[in-house]
Amino acid sequence: MKKLVNYLLLLYIFILPLIPDVINGHNMTFVTQVCLGVLIVVYIVKSFIFRKDFIKYLKTFFTDPLTTFMVILCVIMLMTSFGGINVKLGIKETIRFASYIFIYFIVKFEDIEYKNVIKVFMVSISIILVFGIVQFFTGIGASVTLGGYKFIRVESTIDNPNAYGGFLNIVIFPIILLLMNCREKDKKIFLVVTLIAIIINIGMTMSRNAMLGLFAGIIALIAIYSLKYILILIPAVVAAFIVPSVRVRILAIFDKTQNNSRLGVWNMALDLFKKNPIKGIGNGNFVENYPLLKHNYKQLAADWAVTYPTHNSYLKVLCELGIFGGVSFAVILISALIKIKKSINICKDDIIKSIAKGFLISFIVFLVMNCIDNLFFVPKLATYVWIMVAMLDGIMYKEGMR
Repeated sequence: MKKLVNYLLLLYIFILPLIPDVINGHNMTFVTQVCLGVLIVVYIVKSFIFRKDFIKYLKTFFTDPLTTFMVILCVIMLMTSFGGINVKLGIKETIRFASYIFIYFIVKFEDIEYKNVIKVFMVSISIILVFGIVQFFTGIGASVTLGGYKFIRVESTIDNPNAYGGFLNIVIFPIILLLMNCREKDKKIFLVVTLIAIIINIGMTMSRNAMLGLFAGIIALIAIYSLKYILILIPAVVAAFIVPSVRVRILAIFDKTQNNSRLGVWNMALDLFKKNPIKGIGNGNFVENYPLLKHNYKQLAADWAVTYPTHNSYLKVLCELGIFGGVSFAVILISALIKIKKSINICKDDIIKSIAKGFLISFIVFLVMNCIDNLFFVPKLATYVWIMVAMLDGIMYKEGMR
């Protein structure tokens, strides 16, 4: 039973980023949902059989600020769902967040070989990178226009160029740290090729947020760890400005006309929070109700958009869940950051320690990128982030039990 839980978890980790949400107009999310559903059923049965262990894990789970506030946030999400116009959407987002908590619990407490998790990650990432490059040359499944310019914007299997850019910024920094500490020639070659492919794919997304995240992460690497990482920054900047289409997107970061829609929607979200500071407008209700909100906030809305997200995870939480949801979310993120930092000192395995060091940068970058996009609410990204945090938390928990 324990092995079955392990295999199902690894299968879920493997297929989640590889299967696009939609293929030729057909919704494909049911594939990963079925896998997750089977994992939940098997784990419930396993927990009943080994209930003494489960009760012990449960007690630890609810004495940890991070996981306790994850549950609190989930309850707030459910409660506010019934106050929104679209109750179904709110409940759907609540269930999705509950799935992160469930996976976190398994990864932290179960007897999982974390190196197997890393191997599965790497295989999935390699396939995604190859498909991204193929997509660029074939145009199959890629976005082809942006702000009046004709660009091929690669999204691989992650369904959106900005989300794909966020995904790549999650994985690139652990790979950089692994590369810097790798002494085996074959593995070093593989990591170098993977790193180059990630940087190329980030450029092909044409995502301004992804490019900002990459440069911010390299600056953080230099500031936190070593000046030697400037050897990555210089060629990355040079390469970015040599490629015309990438240069256009970088310069567009400072283009006021392209930023107005985001600034407008941020002001709208803030105004909604001020008017609904306690209950919020309802979990998940900003996007689906944007047409109505746009009508009520004409001076702030992006008139050309039918629907529009907040493009800021923190404003999304505040305006939809209210102040209690916002505080709970902040406690979760701060607790996660502290855990990642602590895990670096506790990890004894060199590979896991390198990954922990890299993921600290990834998490910081992810926090920054969520100021411009709702990446914490993209399942393919959020699941990976919480699995990584849970894995490092699990290492600390298991070391403490010895």
